[in-house]
This record gives sequence, C-alpha cells and structure tokens, in this order.
Amino acid sequence: MSKHEMSQTVLSSEFKSGLTWRSILSIIYSVVVFTPVVIWLQLVTVGAPGLGGVISYFMLMLFAEYCRLSGKPLTLQEATIIFGPASIAGATFINLVYRAYFMQSPLVREFGIDVNEIPPWWAPPPNINLLELRTFMLPEWIPPLLVFFIAHYTSWTGNLFFGLLGRELFIESERLPFPMATVRVVAIETLARRDERKISVFTLAAFISLIYGILLYTLPTITAQMKKPIKTLPIPWFDFTKDLERICPGMAFGVATDIMILASGFVLPEGVIVGMLIGSILRFIIINPLLLHLGLTDWAKQWVPGMDLTKIYQESTLYFWINPIIGMGFAVGIVPILLRGREFIQVFRRLFQFKTASSRMKRFSGFPPNLWLLLALFMMGCIGSIILDLWLVPDFPIWALIFYEIILPFVTMLMSGRIIGLTGQNIELPYMKQLIIIASGHPRIDAWFLPLSVNPGIGWLRSFKLCELTKTTVNSMILTNFIAWPFGVLMGFLFMQIFWWIAPIPSVLFPAPAIQWPIRIMHQCIWITRPVHLFHLDMIVGSFIILGGFIVLFNLINIPINIVGVVTGLSSPIPVPTTIFIGYIIRKVLGQVMGKKWVQSNRAVIASGLMLGEGIAIIFGVMGALLILSLWTKPF
Repeated sequence: MSKHEMSQTVLSSEFKSGLTWRSILSIIYSVVVFTPVVIWLQLVTVGAPGLGGVISYFMLMLFAEYCRLSGKPLTLQEATIIFGPASIAGATFINLVYRAYFMQSPLVREFGIDVNEIPPWWAPPPNINLLELRTFMLPEWIPPLLVFFIAHYTSWTGNLFFGLLGRELFIESERLPFPMATVRVVAIETLARRDERKISVFTLAAFISLIYGILLYTLPTITAQMKKPIKTLPIPWFDFTKDLERICPGMAFGVATDIMILASGFVLPEGVIVGMLIGSILRFIIINPLLLHLGLTDWAKQWVPGMDLTKIYQESTLYFWINPIIGMGFAVGIVPILLRGREFIQVFRRLFQFKTASSRMKRFSGFPPNLWLLLALFMMGCIGSIILDLWLVPDFPIWALIFYEIILPFVTMLMSGRIIGLTGQNIELPYMKQLIIIASGHPRIDAWFLPLSVNPGIGWLRSFKLCELTKTTVNSMILTNFIAWPFGVLMGFLFMQIFWWIAPIPSVLFPAPAIQWPIRIMHQCIWITRPVHLFHLDMIVGSFIILGGFIVLFNLINIPINIVGVVTGLSSPIPVPTTIFIGYIIRKVLGQVMGKKWVQSNRAVIASGLMLGEGIAIIFGVMGALLILSLWTKPF
C-alpha cells in the first residue's frame, strides 16, 4: 500500500459522517417548524436577534432526548450536523415583499427616482398594486423570482468555493485556533450528553418566556383573525417620546417589548452593550434635541410637535444621521484592517508558501477537496454570477463584475478568515457594492438593482472548523446543506406567501416593516441619486476621520468600550439598546444572587431558553391564525 493510500485510510478511520436519517429528519423538522417563527419575528419586531443559535440548541436538545429514549444516543458527528445546518430556516423572501413596497413608496419618488426605470426582473411594474393583491401568483413575478432563485444558487456555490479555499489556508496550513468554534464544540457535547443542571435552567427560562410570548404575540394574533383583537402590550415597544416632548423637544425614548432583545443582554459582551447604549443616548437623548434647539441641519426643520419615536427615528436618519452613519461604517470596516496591516501581509505571504510532499501527507481536517469539485463550484458560483449580471445588464463593465464577484470575495476571505480564526470576530468592508457601481460609471439605475453579493465563505469556514474538532467529515456537512438548502428555500417561499395572505405587510399585525423599510429605502435611494441636499460627502469624510481617530485611540489605551457597539447604537432605534441593557442588568443581579460563576456558565442557556419559549408562542399564534382563517372562510 502506498503512503498516500495509508494516509487516506487513517483519515477515513478518524473522521465519521454525521449524515444519517436522524440528522436529516432534524433538518426537515427545523425548517418546517421554525421558518414561520423566523419570518414572524422579522415582521413584528425591530432589533430582535437571529434565531439561528436558538434553533440549533433546541433541535440538538430535542433529538438528543429522542435518541436517548430510543436506546441509541446521538453520535458526536450526528450532533455536529444537527447543530450546524439546523438553523437554515430563514426569512429571505421578505425581500420580495419589500420590493413590492419599494415600487409603491412615495419616498422613492421624493428622491426623484422614476420607478418605471426599475428593471422588471427586480420587481413587477408599479401599475400592478401588489400591496393590495398580496400574492406571488402572478405572471409578472416570474422574472423576479427566476433571478432571485438563480442568484441564491450562485451565492450558495460561491460561498462554498471560497469556504473550501479558506479551509486549506487557515485550518490546514496555518492551524488557526478559531476560539468560537471551541465554544460551540463544548455546547454540542453538553447538549448531546444531557447535562441535567443546564437543562433545568433552560426549561425554566423557556417556560417563563412562553407565558410572556403567549400574552405578547399568541393572544393578539389569534384574536385579530377573529375580528375581536385583544392587545396586551404594545409591539414593538413602549413609546415615552410624547411624554418627554414637554421637557425636551426632539428627545425620544422607549423600551422594546420583545423578550428576545432582552435575552441579548445575557450573551453580548459588556463593552458592546455599553457602547450600544452610549451611542443610542448620544443620538436620541443628546444630539437630536441639541440640533433642534440650535436650529442646525435639515432635521431641525423637519421636526414637528407630536412626533412619535418611529417618526423621529426615520426623519432624523434621512435629514442628518444617514451621512455620519455611512462614514462611521467605513471607519469600522477599514481602520481595524489598517491597524492589523502586518497580519494581512503575512496572510498573502503564507498563501504562496508551498509545503513539502511529506507535510502534505498529514491533514488535520479530513480529506482534501476534489479539484474538479472546486472548479465546478468556481464556474457555477463566481463565473455564473458574472454571467447572470451581464444577462441582466449587458453593458455593465465586466472589469467591475470580475472585481466584485471574484477578487473582492477572495480578499474578504483572506481578511475575515484569519481574523475569525484568531479572535472569533468578523470585520467586513462596508458599502463595496455602492462604491464599485459608482466607480464603473454606469449611467442608468438598473445596475443598482443587480444581485451583486460578496460570498467569502466565512460561514462554511466556521462549519469546517467545527467538523475538524468533532471528527466529522466535511463531505457530510456539505451534503446535508445541499439537501436542506432547496427545502428551506421552498418552505420560506410558501410561508411568506401565507403570511402575506393573512394581513398586509406592513400593517397593524406586522408593524416592523413600517419602521424599518423606510430607513432601508433611504439608504438605497441616497446612493442611487446622491441628492445634493441629502448626500453630504464632507459629513461622510468627517465622520470617518473622527471615528477612525477614536478607534486608534481606544486601541492604544485599551478603553473597554466597543466602538462597533457605539456605531450600532447610533444607527438603531433607542428601545433596542435600552432593552438589551436591561437584560444585562438582570444578568448582573443574577450574578449577585447566584454567583458570577453560575451566571457565566448558564447565561447562554438562559438566553436560548428565553428565545425558544417566545419562538414556541409565535408558532402557536401562527398555527391558530391559519386555523381560524381556514374555518372563517364562507362557502358563498
């Protein structure tokens, strides 16, 4: 037997597949059960954290218990597969409803954009009032849906291609530690082995959250379909702005009612939480009223007595904050890269260092990727994206597409992959799509609606490190995702259509888009038109310089306030950081009562339980609403 065959035999004996009928069943179950929950949260809450971690925890606990009772416990490899792709449930198709909203929004016309110039492959024409029809079952939706699905496919394959490249560079070659992957492995082992102490804490938190979620979401949702709505608490927040107006005009304050936002205070780092609160207070408590008092900026002219928190958030964003936030976004993405210049130079050096034949024999993460697979992924993902873009906008400069679809993802993979491998944190280059479109000099607005996307494969890279630490074959992780991905897309489409049938989006039942989508439209339109009275380059550059200076200063003297948290607070409605901070205070109080060690050990468990309980309450509400709708339909 050759040395190569011996090494392959050793690898196959060490690594095992986690792809079994039990892991596949868990993926299907999570998609069917949690997809409506994820969509619902995006429609009713502002600032709620993603459910990915919650779904992963719940599915692993559920199937670990089921397999234990059946007499055949989960293997570590099965647990890894269940914990990884279990969170594939998502709310991607909300973007399609947003497009219908965009085409009808008067805000778009205020920016001087002729919606008739928007290509029909992005959204149906404006003469079709989709917000009243509320359906995807129209022939005008065929081009947008076709492009949407193709773009999803090229994005998935492109991400996988760069994830496999990152695996060879950072996991095999550099052997980076990936600290957050180690934390996930501990969670997988704990849940798979059923730590009774943690399970009891998890169950109590979930029960409390379930009762609260029934009052907040289930009861109002079901009674609304019975035409006798019962509202227990305001969604998405308590608004105290009008009470504060008499004291200080322009000030805004509120507390979010979603318990998932509160749960974030248990798990986010202290520096991030404090930074978010500082940023939000600076904007809504100090700077907004000060600008109004001094009569500075267009925001001071737009404020009128009686404005609620939502209106203040939207108007102050459009008429002042949008430019500083763009500049600060550049600073957060670029300045840390400049501060770590040596690390990135070393990445490029190591990339072109070839190991000896003997060292290549020993691998740490399983079999190497098949070269033909890599080539196929590159053609389908990277080249396929360029072909799609040129099909949609034939005269768009090809050099810009090559840079955006190939070079930029490669550079981002090198940058983010190494930082995540060393620190567990991620840094992204902001506004690259906007900058490349401006640099291309393309004269029409159709390029701004291209499905351009940077796919550096960072999510895959995390999964591959998890596979290495748990001795799970990479092929089983890829194949599981391949099986689950189209099923998740199908369920996301079906459930999104169901929700749109239940009530208009936005509406009283689904209030979050009415708050978030105007802000999104502002960001999108201000780049497209760059109006002189709203787009201020001097404010963008000034904000970049000021925040960049603070980042350098904080890096030198090690101030425990996270600048990214400050920027997040400045760009978020104040109820979100406030409620996260309340969760942090509860976490501190529990530390005094139960002990800091206990809280440190159980805070992620508490947060997951709180999120899960509310998620179950949302499922009850959705199922009840659908049942009532089916019974309420008259036969005439």
